[in-house]
Amino acid sequence: MVDACYKHKRTAYVEVPYSFQCEHCGKNSGSMKAVISAEATDVTYVTDKLDEQRADKLCMEAQERLVRKIRNIHKGIVEKKIYPKEFHDKCPFCHHPQSWAVSGLKKEMFLWPISCLGACSVFGLLVLLAYFLEDPSKRAPLALGVEFFFGLGVILAVGSLVWNIVGILIKRVRSSSGGKNFPLIEWEVFRNMLDER
Repeated sequence: MVDACYKHKRTAYVEVPYSFQCEHCGKNSGSMKAVISAEATDVTYVTDKLDEQRADKLCMEAQERLVRKIRNIHKGIVEKKIYPKEFHDKCPFCHHPQSWAVSGLKKEMFLWPISCLGACSVFGLLVLLAYFLEDPSKRAPLALGVEFFFGLGVILAVGSLVWNIVGILIKRVRSSSGGKNFPLIEWEVFRNMLDER
C-alpha cells in the first residue's frame, strides 16, 4: 500500500506602493499596491506532520524567494523599464491602460509557448521510448502518437505565441497617447530586502 502525500505550502508577500499619472486623462491614480509573492512547498506523507523546524525552514525559503523576486523586479524596472503584471496599469478614472505596462507583456511573451512545446515534447519522448520497447508489430500506432504530441506541441506553442502577440498589439494601440508617464514606486518601503546580502 502506498501512502498518500500531502503538499505543504508557505507564501511570503509584500505590498509595493506605487502611483502613476494617467497618460490619457492626466489624473493621478492615487496610491495603488502591487502584491509581490513567492511560495515554497514541501511534500510529506499523510501520516507525517510538518514539524516546527520544517515549517520554519519552509517559511524562510519562501522569504528568500520573495527577496530574490523583489531584487529581480527592482533590477528590471530600474535598468530596463520592465514592469511586471503585478503593477496594474488601468487608470481608476478613465480605465485606459498605460504604455509602460506593455514591457511586462513582452517579457512573458514566450513563457506559455515554451511551456506548451516542452510539455508536449516530454509526452512525445515517452511515446518514442515506448516505440523502441514495444513489439515491432505494434509500432505503427506509437509512431502516430509521437507525431501527434510533437504536432500538438507546435500547434499550441504557435497558437499561444500568436495570442500573446495580438494581446501586446491591442494593449499598445489602446495605451498609445503620445506620452509616457512611468509609475512612481516607493522602493524605500522594502529597502531592507534590496540591501540584504
